[in-house]
Amino acid sequence: MKTHNKIVVLAFLFLTLLFTIIRMQTMKAMAQGKVPGVKAGDWIEYFVSLSGNATLGEGGGPQPGVNYAKLTVMEVSGTNITAEALIRYENGTQTTEINAIDVDSGQGNGSALFIAANLTKGDLVYTGNWSEGPISPGVTINETILREYLGSIVEVNQLNVTTGYTSPDFNYSLSISYYWYKATGMMAEMFMEYWFQNETTYAWASFYGTVIGMVPEFSPILIIPLALAVTLVAVLLSKFLSTQARAKRHAPIS
Repeated sequence: MKTHNKIVVLAFLFLTLLFTIIRMQTMKAMAQGKVPGVKAGDWIEYFVSLSGNATLGEGGGPQPGVNYAKLTVMEVSGTNITAEALIRYENGTQTTEINAIDVDSGQGNGSALFIAANLTKGDLVYTGNWSEGPISPGVTINETILREYLGSIVEVNQLNVTTGYTSPDFNYSLSISYYWYKATGMMAEMFMEYWFQNETTYAWASFYGTVIGMVPEFSPILIIPLALAVTLVAVLLSKFLSTQARAKRHAPIS
């Protein structure tokens, strides 16, 4: 068998093995059901912009002037994630709080901060009937798409939540867009607009947050085959070019 034919066969066998490994990992993740994609010590930090005169969250939540937030995973037990949230303001002050979320049922005060790993379009965000938080029971992932964060193109799960109410007494509107890393379930980006109006009050809030740093940055499942692929392709390409060069040197001159 000629050298270049061997190279083609080796490349084909490697690609077959690579896709088999990825498929097995995907099937394993699906068989496990909803599981966290993070571990204790993982963290993610965000640039945050919040404006308006409305208060958000329990106890009033972050007020305008916040510009930075960081989530650090403290503990993962079964489908439950406990994380510390640090919020920093433009005047240099900061606050911390503990958020907990069950990525299966959705129960906890950390709803939307984390979802299960490896969800895809049409999957339930949370399976339980827990009604607190912005994500209602029965809501499914709108899309699984590619998006760029931290200089890398990654798969993310996207969800739009829109609700509102109109009556003679008051009106309100809420629109939220979420983007979570598919591999880890960490929130990568969020945009929210809210307003409320009655006869005496008009309140509004606009929130935007996007990732500016994180650990882990890539899924360990993808790092190994990616590294192997790069190494093998480099070796095969080197051998192929060397073979071509030798063939040209020994080719008869017409």
